[in-house]
Amino acid sequence: MKRLLLWSWPLLAAIGCLPAVAGDAWLLPTGYPAAYFQTQNVARFADDVAAATAGRLRIEVRPGGQLLPLAQIRPAVEAGSVPLAEFNLSAEAAVDPAFGLDALPFVAQSYEDAELLWTISRPLVERALRRRGLVLLYAVPWPPQGLYAGSPLARVGDLKGQRLRSYNPATMQLARLLGAQPVEVPLVDLRAALAEKRVDLLLTSATSGVEVRAWEFLKHYYDVRAWYPKNVVVANAQALAALPAADRQALLDAAAAAERRGWQASRSQDGADRGQLAAHGLRVDNVSPEFAAALQRAGESLVRAYLRSAGSDVLDVLLAYNLRRPPGR
Repeated sequence: MKRLLLWSWPLLAAIGCLPAVAGDAWLLPTGYPAAYFQTQNVARFADDVAAATAGRLRIEVRPGGQLLPLAQIRPAVEAGSVPLAEFNLSAEAAVDPAFGLDALPFVAQSYEDAELLWTISRPLVERALRRRGLVLLYAVPWPPQGLYAGSPLARVGDLKGQRLRSYNPATMQLARLLGAQPVEVPLVDLRAALAEKRVDLLLTSATSGVEVRAWEFLKHYYDVRAWYPKNVVVANAQALAALPAADRQALLDAAAAAERRGWQASRSQDGADRGQLAAHGLRVDNVSPEFAAALQRAGESLVRAYLRSAGSDVLDVLLAYNLRRPPGR
């Protein structure tokens, strides 16, 4: 089995290798660097599983795309090439519309909104994952997505022709609606893209801005709170089912703890990193009311387009969310 790991994952998928192991450890690839709070939470999850199973089940986390590029991680765990994986849910929205719910622009405007939307949408997301042979273990949001720019943005027209870094279908579509040019850049390559002047604008969290030292390239951070995208950790359903019952329950219990811990870490990280951006000279500000209204209109246009193709179950989720969201929040 160790020898098989030298082969490419498509070949592993073709021969149905399940699960991929290193010694007796389960591999868990993620596309995010080890220093990120999401990756640290995954590492803590792995430690908790090892402790709870007295070392019978060990999880080896491979961060930063070391094992697989981010775009290949979800297909690999589906194919059984790896038993566990972490990936950004909304980046897979083209695979199933349910995966794009948390990246609908300006639908969730606070952590309370994001938590309510997740509570309502979780069963739908779990069913969508199950159809692909995956079991959701836990989900943790990134801090809200803000807009970074090199020069002041007084109106939405200032975005025209500028290159906006994109990482999921929502960022691509929103960029085009706002007159910007989407440029797909995974997070691990973002600093290089900034240094090489391949992007002019970012729509990403304060946390990502700190990690890539955005202040070395950009001057403004606008708190638009576009969405709260989540990373998910999933298991291949066959690999999970093959575990002894006690070890499987220990894995699920550790996952529940990781989700609770991750949501709190996300909140804390957001506040700390906004302070870091300001301390390093980025101007942290809000867009003008006119700019905010233009963003909202663009968001509503994308939501309408999404609903036309997403199906009635997704519409039911958004209706329930709007009914349960407190007025004025």
